[in-house]
Amino acid sequence: MSDGSKLIMERNIISRVKKAAPFLYTDNDPYLALIDGNLFWIIDLYTLSDRYPYAQPADTTRINDRSGLPINFNYIRNSVKAVVNAYDGT
Repeated sequence: MSDGSKLIMERNIISRVKKAAPFLYTDNDPYLALIDGNLFWIIDLYTLSDRYPYAQPADTTRINDRSGLPINFNYIRNSVKAVVNAYDGT
């Protein structure tokens, strides 16, 4: 430990991403990717709406309860991917 040492207080990557982007819905199933010899966690983030004009409500009967998605929506888009370095958490 030195003056330049840093401590990651929130180690759970899903919780960290939710804090960084609370206005997006987070997929609860991140996946690991090997990019240029480094491991990264990739988490899908979604924008949702229940007021998208001229759209039908989504059939949510087959959505897994663990998904983290709300019950009612008529628009969903996988608009963001959060990437977290598996080694140092950046």
